[in-house]
Amino acid sequence: MARHVPDEWRPGAVILDLYEVRDVIRGGGMGLVYRVLHRDWNVELAVKVPRPALATTEKGLRDFEAEAATWVGLGEHPHTVNRVYVRTPGGVPAVFAEWLDGGSLAGAVRDGHLYTGGHREALRRILDIAVQTAWGLQHAHRHGLIHQDVKPANVLLARDGTTKVTDFGLAKAPAAAGESTVVPPGASLLAGYGGMTPAFCSPEQAEAALWTEDSGRPRTRLTRATDTWSWALTVLEMFVGHPPCQYGQTGAEVLAAFVAEEAGDERIPATPALPAGLATLLERCLAWVPADRPEDMGELAGELAGIHAAALGEPYPRPEPLTAVRLADGLSNQALSLLDLGRPDEAEALWQRAAEADPHNPHAVYNRSLYLWRAGRLTDAQVIVDLEGVRAAQPEGWRAAYLLGLVDLERGDAESAAELLRAAAERAPGNPEITDALGRADRAPRTGQDAVLTGHTGIVYGVAVSRDGRTGVSAATDRTVRVWDLAGRRCVRVTTATDSQWGIYGLAADAEAHRAVTASPDGAARIWDLRTGRLLHTLDHGANPVKFGPGDVAMSADGLTALTAHNNGVMQVWDTTTGRCLRELKAGPDGTRVGGTAHGLALGADGRVALTRDRWKTGTDAGLLVWDPGTGQVLRTIETGFRDAALSADGRTAVTTSGGSGVRIRDVATGRERRSAIVRPGGLGYYYGVSADGRCALGGATNTTELWELPVGRCFRSWREGSYSVAFGTDGRLALTGGAHGRL
Repeated sequence: MARHVPDEWRPGAVILDLYEVRDVIRGGGMGLVYRVLHRDWNVELAVKVPRPALATTEKGLRDFEAEAATWVGLGEHPHTVNRVYVRTPGGVPAVFAEWLDGGSLAGAVRDGHLYTGGHREALRRILDIAVQTAWGLQHAHRHGLIHQDVKPANVLLARDGTTKVTDFGLAKAPAAAGESTVVPPGASLLAGYGGMTPAFCSPEQAEAALWTEDSGRPRTRLTRATDTWSWALTVLEMFVGHPPCQYGQTGAEVLAAFVAEEAGDERIPATPALPAGLATLLERCLAWVPADRPEDMGELAGELAGIHAAALGEPYPRPEPLTAVRLADGLSNQALSLLDLGRPDEAEALWQRAAEADPHNPHAVYNRSLYLWRAGRLTDAQVIVDLEGVRAAQPEGWRAAYLLGLVDLERGDAESAAELLRAAAERAPGNPEITDALGRADRAPRTGQDAVLTGHTGIVYGVAVSRDGRTGVSAATDRTVRVWDLAGRRCVRVTTATDSQWGIYGLAADAEAHRAVTASPDGAARIWDLRTGRLLHTLDHGANPVKFGPGDVAMSADGLTALTAHNNGVMQVWDTTTGRCLRELKAGPDGTRVGGTAHGLALGADGRVALTRDRWKTGTDAGLLVWDPGTGQVLRTIETGFRDAALSADGRTAVTTSGGSGVRIRDVATGRERRSAIVRPGGLGYYYGVSADGRCALGGATNTTELWELPVGRCFRSWREGSYSVAFGTDGRLALTGGAHGRL
């Protein structure tokens, strides 16, 4: 179902369930500008939403998107606004770009902020902005892109002094979308119309605006020289203190008049004097014939650096940027753009190129790992290993610690996140990104303290948790069953449940932890009263040879029904009140045995649905059998290779893993796959459980325990301790795991 997107976004609104609107910045020729937070990536973006007239037709929409998308091809540069892509929320194209926190050059001129600190400081600032703007345009020109709307409103400032050019390609977008080039009566000459802004356009742009198909004249072809003209007027505005002219094509005359007026000391007092060398440079840039203007913005930047040294008596401090230095950053940001455009394969290819360019680039490693983690193709532990590698390679930097902190925030470890973010803050004091993340970490709820219960002396192969989460039950190879007060973290009862040298390999309990069924490798299965430790029944398997393994017993929530799986492929259903076998399930629909010691026996809380294999085998040919223990009827067979299976208490969600690397979440009623994930060999683990509501699973293997979010199919959090048995409390907030060396 398409999601409704309002015509005008309000602060606090969330667009497309992803973009949180923080502020409405301004209106203008292009329309509205918003500051939004990309919730998935925790990055603030600027969003330009054009006037509805720019996208009234399907062709206009396509043309607008195509022109705006040329921005993406620029890649990253320190003096162009980056991270650009186009989406169409509500059917209107919106351009998403990097957010800068210092406003526009037009705003700095208008409010006088540009001139703070006196004439010398203002001149230093103006020349710095002019050089950086020239470098940004040089980068675009090298990529074959002519901006066509250079003006102070399209020069953005960061609080650290960085200057970036924005809105590449958007000057042509209105004309591409079919907008008239005629400026509406009474309209602002500082707004863009039909591919130009009148107050900053070059003579050839003004001429091109008058062209029509029936004029009989060839259409004027614009070159890089048109950007040179508009750049010169942008620089001139910083000395004039306001837009220098109403119509840009009069720029040369306006410059001459200003130089003459300045000689008579009639300029605005707050603005510094225009250096003579810069006046000469601007005259060349405002030559009427395009071929007479300098087109190489890099050369202009070099000349400005010389003017800076002559006027201020000090060298220009910034080195010329090398685009290769930020190649990995640029590729990573393009990959994010492609993700939002629904092109993940291309995004992954770009991340691969970024890794080849800089294997330890913090943002490239973070963005790729985060994407794969959220897609269920990496575990959180693997993401952390990747970023720890970056941290080791850049021990003096702050970014790796900051990004690791963001990962810990997402995986619910607020304590670790806060520690990492404070370490980052020590290396980059006052950084707003770190400050914001640290605030979120400090406000995040703390998880309950994990507890380790000891007492068993063998491997704990069976655990259960009562409905209210207050009582735990465990069984181990030390032959004992233990009942635990989980709130008090203490053992309240120990029962020796077998004399077999192998101890107990299977345990299941009812929802109140009043009754349990245990199984031993020697073939004995028993029903116990956990409140007293009394043996109620030893189950008589008759002629069926039995060899139990972990997970080969199950019990309904009411404690009235138990299941046992035999190594000869037979399933038996038991009445726990009498200890009587109610029925056997010996074969699946194709006549093959259905049981076996495969950690694949599961029973829903109401006792109406059970899971097991439909092949008496291990390996990829095993499928999932869904059946009714009350009748022994097979309800459906799901053809899927798996090694392990678990069932939610509500009987709606099944989770299976293969012996390789696949995790699949299935709807029991239909057999359809909801989600799948690809993780390292071993999958979710050989011993695991599913929460009652089917939203999460906890899996254990020899050396790790993993918490999985089933709706999205990813490993949310890992612990570096193995588990051989797992059980959830009913509300999913508490889990009990059993491991080696008797630890729970």
